[in-house]
Amino acid sequence: QGRPVSAAYRKALSRHALRVAELERIVHVATVAGDLKNAGRARKVLGDELTRHSGWVQRYRARLASPAKGEAQ
Repeated sequence: QGRPVSAAYRKALSRHALRVAELERIVHVATVAGDLKNAGRARKVLGDELTRHSGWVQRYRARLASPAKGEAQ
């Protein structure tokens, strides 16, 4: 809380937002077109992206919480 956001975190959020937006658009277009097979595939990939990003955020926060090598604990 209150820490500046690193460039790596900002890049990860931007990449995630673009991927999610593209996948949601694919799901929408496929659903409107009645292509339920591809809509389902896109939903699965969207779920995978959400899981991937969640894991990345957890690992990033764990790194912030642990002291850097060489620092006194």
